[in-house]
Parts: sequence; structure tokens; C-alpha cells
Amino acid sequence: AAIAKFMNTEEAIYYSDGSSTVSSTIPAFSKRGDLIIMDEACNDAIITGVELSRSTVVIFRHNDMDHLKEILTSIAAEDKRKRIDTSQQRRFIVTEGLFRLVGDLCPLPE
Repeated sequence: AAIAKFMNTEEAIYYSDGSSTVSSTIPAFSKRGDLIIMDEACNDAIITGVELSRSTVVIFRHNDMDHLKEILTSIAAEDKRKRIDTSQQRRFIVTEGLFRLVGDLCPLPE
């Protein structure tokens, strides 16, 4: 209750470490039938969360925004070709701000 009050929210969740946070947050938001597009260099906790979500997963090359754009364009073209109602599927791009495994920063502005 003290953290929730401090954060000026109704409730708060405490996690013991970042790994448990990400591995439980991803499957809380993304479920079977959703789409996750993920950087190949994401850490094990993220991979665990993605696997637990049972979502469809597409991997893009590490920090390669051109490859990500190609994937997004391909998905959009397939949606159009198959006349998919995109409002029926949640879609997420999953990456890290600072990659734990390789030490790179994500080019978020791109």
C-alpha cells in the first residue's frame, strides 16, 4: 500500500527482480493468437515471457530497424491479402532499452 500511495495509484505489484517482472508481464498482456515481433538479442527472461504467452512470434535481426520494417511491411501486406481484421489481434514489438546480453542500446528513435 505504501508504494501505491507513493506512486499515486490504487494498487502496486512488487517483484523481487527484473527477470520475474518481465517474464510475467509479457504473458499478462500477450496471449495465444496475438503477435510478438522480437529482437533476436532479447535476454532469457524476455524469451521466457514470450514463450509463456503462447503468442505467435517473429524474430528480427538485432537492432536492425530495416529488417523490422521489412517484417512489418510483410505482415501488413499479408493482412491486406488475407483481409485480416487487425483489431482482432494484439501486436507487440518487444525489445530492450539496454541489451543485457550484448550491452547495445536499442535505436528507439528509429
